[in-house]
Amino acid sequence: MKYYLSAFQNFYKLTGRTTRKEFWIFVLIHLLVIVLSNVIDEALGLTGYDYDLGPFYLAYMFITFLPGLSISVRRLHDVNKSGWYLLLNFIPTFGTIILLIFFARGGSHGINNYGEDPYGRKSNFFKSYYSI
Repeated sequence: MKYYLSAFQNFYKLTGRTTRKEFWIFVLIHLLVIVLSNVIDEALGLTGYDYDLGPFYLAYMFITFLPGLSISVRRLHDVNKSGWYLLLNFIPTFGTIILLIFFARGGSHGINNYGEDPYGRKSNFFKSYYSI
């Protein structure tokens, strides 16, 4: 839960790096809360034929927009990619697959263009120089 809450504490940080563990735990809890908010909206009859999104879902998505954006940018920074790569989401299927690959990759060892290694590992010149 601390990783999920740290995304909210650092919602304003678009610099630095974040680990795979922190990112994926945030994503897992985020998806669980989305499902729960949809269930609550359905149970209370707050969704219907004309509108599929209920107020609990919309409120949660509004609250988590900036933390989700910032943790995604910091995760891309960990693999030495710019946060602008998030715009790949606008390319159906292909862009999402590319982003999932970036999010699943291990972070670059040592210092990269976006800051210190969150694990404190030293850089391996050949591995970092020749990484894709």
